[in-house]
Formats: sequence, C-alpha cells, structure tokens
Amino acid sequence: MSFQTISAQTVLDIMRKVIGQRDASAPDATDSILLQYVNQFIQLQLPNDVKLLDKWTWYEFDTTANDFDYDFNPDDNGNEFTELRPPAYSNDSSGSTENSLEMCWFQDPGEFYAKWGYITTLADLDTGQPQDILFWEDQFVLRPVPDAVYTITIKGYQKDADLAIGDTLPLDYTYRYIAYGAARDYLRDFLDIDTLAQIEPAYQEYRELTLDRTASQNLTQIKVPRF
Repeated sequence: MSFQTISAQTVLDIMRKVIGQRDASAPDATDSILLQYVNQFIQLQLPNDVKLLDKWTWYEFDTTANDFDYDFNPDDNGNEFTELRPPAYSNDSSGSTENSLEMCWFQDPGEFYAKWGYITTLADLDTGQPQDILFWEDQFVLRPVPDAVYTITIKGYQKDADLAIGDTLPLDYTYRYIAYGAARDYLRDFLDIDTLAQIEPAYQEYRELTLDRTASQNLTQIKVPRF
C-alpha cells in the first residue's frame, strides 16, 4: 500500500539531476516536457516491464436479458485497463456468493465456437446464467445467453492517469524507477550515450527493487476463491 508521499515534482527533480538539466527554463527540458517523458514511461513502458500487484483490480459490466455480445470499454468505472485476464465471474443480482459462477475464459474464437457452435439466431441459443466468455477484438461474447441481469467481473490491469506536477504518485515506492526510466528515454532521444551508460546500473537497481517487491507480494497471495 502506498503512503502517497512522493509528488510528480520530486520525480522531475531527480530526473533533472540524472540528465544534467537542472535549469527548468531550458527549452528542451521544461517541466512540461519532462513530465511527458514520465507519463509515457508510466503508461507505456512500465506495464509491459513490471506487472505491479497493486494495479490489478476488477473490470465489470452488467448484462441485459437476451443480449449475448458486449463491447469492451477500457475506461469504464473511472478506470482505464490495459489488460484483461481470467478469472472471470458471473454474479446474479441477489449478491449471494452462492450464485457466483467462475466462467471459462476463451480468447480463441475457434475454440469457443467449437464448443457452442457459430449460432447468431437468438431463438436457437440456450439462455441462463453465463458460464463461458469469449474476449476477442475488444468484444465479449457470452454463453449461455443471459436470461436476466448479471454482473460480469474480470481481473484487469489498471492504467495510470496522466500525472500533473502537483499530483502524488499512486505507488510511491516506484518513484526512482520511474525517474530513471524516464531519464533513459530522454537521453536516448538526445543521443547522450555517455550519460545513458552511466545511469544504466542505477536504473537496473531500482527496476530490480520494484520487481523484488512485486515478487514478494505475489508470494504472499493465498490461492483461495475470490468470491
């Protein structure tokens, strides 16, 4: 859990020292420009490099009776998601855990339709509580077809929103990893190969610390039913 004590400005201050640009009035190193590098690193590179346990949450959508396909809206519920994966559950409106069903997850339409048949006529499809879900081309297909309102809950990786200068980092323990990662990108763009080589050991150290923390968190997770 984050104590939210590290601001975006602190990250920029570290980044300035790393790249040797301590003058915020320099046209190619304004706060605005450096903040772009920070946000790009957080949103594009960090999720592909390290899957932080703290960023896994739940993506949800509600079904309607007799509708079997639903669009994936990555910014639903005020969150933006970069990845979805099982487990997935269908829950009826009673809220009882006894009526929560873990769904079978498909990302190959061939496997999904081999099981259910490629049928698009509603009258020819089974209805009931959904038990299988296909996620393909930003769309969900459910079988059986929902016969009522169900809440579909899927594990999702949440994307960070853009940081402003006065914002605090959602996960403060990542701040040096982010500062050095953004600095690497800046130095690459300005072809400062010598400084890039000098900071690489420190970047790898902060990256490993972040990876180790995430690995330790994963080891403490007990495999029990989530609902």
